[in-house]
Amino acid sequence: AVNDMGILRCADNYLRVTGDFAWLDKSVGGKQVMDQLLDHALYWKQLDKFGHGLADYGKLDDLLDVVSTWLHEVLAMNAGNVYGMRFVAALLERRGDSARAAQLRSEATELAARINRLLYADGKGWWEAGQPDGTFNEVRHCYDLLTVLDTMFEDLSRKQKQEIGEF
Repeated sequence: AVNDMGILRCADNYLRVTGDFAWLDKSVGGKQVMDQLLDHALYWKQLDKFGHGLADYGKLDDLLDVVSTWLHEVLAMNAGNVYGMRFVAALLERRGDSARAAQLRSEATELAARINRLLYADGKGWWEAGQPDGTFNEVRHCYDLLTVLDTMFEDLSRKQKQEIGEF
C-alpha cells in the first residue's frame, strides 16, 4: 500500500469481506498481523517531527502530488491516522483488550480535535497544511475533503459541515 492508511483500509476490507479474523493471529515477517496493524496505526507518531502533534509527510516528492501547497502536515494523511487508530481499536475490542482499545479511541479523538483546531480554515470550509515553521498553507484539495468525510465525519462540528457544504 502507498501509506499506513492504505494498508489499514486493505486489512479492514479484507476482514469485512472474508470474516477471516483468524488472519490477525498469523505471523508475517516474524510478527503477528495484529501487531503489524497496531504498528501501522501508530506510526504517525514517529512522523511528528516538529512537536505539533501531527504527522509531517514531507514535500511534494514524498506525497506524490502536484498541489504545491499540499506539504508536510496535510489533512488527509492525518485524518487517516484517526481512522487507523479507531479501526485497530475495534479489532482490539473484539479480541477482548478493551483497555488498549479505549486508549486508542481516546488518542484518535484527541488527534481529530487537534486536526480541527490546527488545520481547519475556520469560516472557509477548507483545510490548511501545517508547515515546519508553524505557518500554514491554504489548501483546497478534494482528497482532503473526501478523506476527512470518510475518516472523521463524526468529529466535524455542525458549523464545519455547513461551511464545507457551502464551499
